[in-house]
Amino acid sequence: MPEAAVIGEEVSVSAQLTSDGKPVASRLLVLMLDGVRLRTASVDGSGRAQIPVRRGELAVAHLARLTVAFAGSSALGASSASAIVDVRPARITIETVPASDNISVTLGELHTVTKGGIATFNVPKLGRYSLAMSTGETIGPDVRADFIRWGDNVFAPTRPFVVDGDASLQVGLHIAYRASFQFRDTNGRPVDRRDVESLTLTSTGGTELALTEYQDVWLEAGTAVQRATGLENSPRNWRVLKVEIKGTNVVNRGQQRVDPRPAGVSTVEVLLYDLSVEAHDALFGIQISGSLQLEYPDGSIRDVELTEAAGAQFLRLPRGNYTLRLHAGGLGAPTPVVLSRDQVASIRVITYADIGLFATFIFSALAALLWFGRRNQLQASGIWVRHASAARLQSADTALARLRQAGQRTVRSRIDKARSALWQIGSVPQRAVRSGAVAVPRSILTTARGATAVVAGRARKRRNVVRPWRRFNAVGRVLTQPWSRVSKRHSVIAESAHDAPSAAPSLADVLSRTVGHRGASRPPSEAVPLAARVPKQASRRGGTGPVLPGASRSCPVCKRKISARAEFCSGCGARVES
Repeated sequence: MPEAAVIGEEVSVSAQLTSDGKPVASRLLVLMLDGVRLRTASVDGSGRAQIPVRRGELAVAHLARLTVAFAGSSALGASSASAIVDVRPARITIETVPASDNISVTLGELHTVTKGGIATFNVPKLGRYSLAMSTGETIGPDVRADFIRWGDNVFAPTRPFVVDGDASLQVGLHIAYRASFQFRDTNGRPVDRRDVESLTLTSTGGTELALTEYQDVWLEAGTAVQRATGLENSPRNWRVLKVEIKGTNVVNRGQQRVDPRPAGVSTVEVLLYDLSVEAHDALFGIQISGSLQLEYPDGSIRDVELTEAAGAQFLRLPRGNYTLRLHAGGLGAPTPVVLSRDQVASIRVITYADIGLFATFIFSALAALLWFGRRNQLQASGIWVRHASAARLQSADTALARLRQAGQRTVRSRIDKARSALWQIGSVPQRAVRSGAVAVPRSILTTARGATAVVAGRARKRRNVVRPWRRFNAVGRVLTQPWSRVSKRHSVIAESAHDAPSAAPSLADVLSRTVGHRGASRPPSEAVPLAARVPKQASRRGGTGPVLPGASRSCPVCKRKISARAEFCSGCGARVES
């Protein structure tokens, strides 16, 4: 038999029966444990027999005595043989996954803790026991273990356990380490934890953890998962998803890794940048001052004073979208700023000086557009106003002709009255001759001005103003020649009167030469209008028009072809040198 055995272990005892050194066959042997009969066995032809000690028969750990006895027969005497077997306690092994120290395990009345992830119990007696695993226990200053499951698919931390020999059992745990977090910006400068609103982490197992306190935080470091061969450790590491400061995320999602370790301090780098703000005049570009308002991404407001020399400085702002509002002397819209690096923001403000200058520029531009866009009309209006009297004088000849045809008797009666008055007075001085030579034509032209105004008014009422006005000027161009001749006759009369005062002609002679050079010197039936005496030719536009004698030239204003002897342009009415 074996020298030692474990409680609950099956032991096989081998025995041989001999007589005088020769095997004895067909006999029964009895096996006894500590004097208690267990069973019998028959020997074979060689006198041998195998007698088992079944499981559960070695139930207590002790030094057991096994005895094999032969009761004897008629020919053989009785015989027995004994041996001592060391029956040891059953060894129960509890393995933690992940391997953790100082895990408390209880089996019945036995209690122990794990070392290297193993807890061992020596059970001296077979039987049914209660096996318990502590849950949520802090197994060290910086380590905590939480129960998950047993390896044989039992999910309660306390369970019954049958001891029938040596056994090994796995238990799955969640292992967490106490950790802390600190924050630094991109330049390595520390960031106050109080400025951080929240920290969100995710593990490789899919667990998401949101933190608002950043010291003494428990982070899962590993867990047990079921495999075909049993429980297996699955370590955990973490990624930083989000760090919120002032309502904005200041980290790139999942780029920073956190590996849990006991009493570990993890450093998280946050994206903080400096913002400098300057305000400039929108037109002149000079720096201005005022009250600056900064709106954070979460809607909070911060007010500072913006100076002309230094502007305003905002240090270590979280990245995100900001809005700047400047209250200064002028108009300035809110300025959005997307802060993703250290940068300088410039605010353009339309000051009241810019508004005044802009308004002046607008009015000047409108005036210039009005001038350049309508300069022809303005120039024509100015020329018409300036030369209105000249244009009327040019049409006086036509009016005189109409007056002659309409009432030759009235004109002659006035001339006769003037002659009789002069004959009664007698000789006329030189100054009276000059004044008398001009007085009568002016009184006649006063009556002609009404007819000219009627013609001009009808021309303006037409839809196309330019062509009727040009036709009216063309008539005036023809009528210019006679009036110039009259003017020349006035000057001739004046010069002759100045040279020979004693031989100065009478007012009647002057009137007969001035007014009646076409009508008074010839009978009324022979008076012919000047326009009828001027030859005509076809114009370029298909109509007919008067042809003035002499060479032609271009008007310096409108470039229209006019006669070299004309004093006024027939197109624009401008006065030209004859």
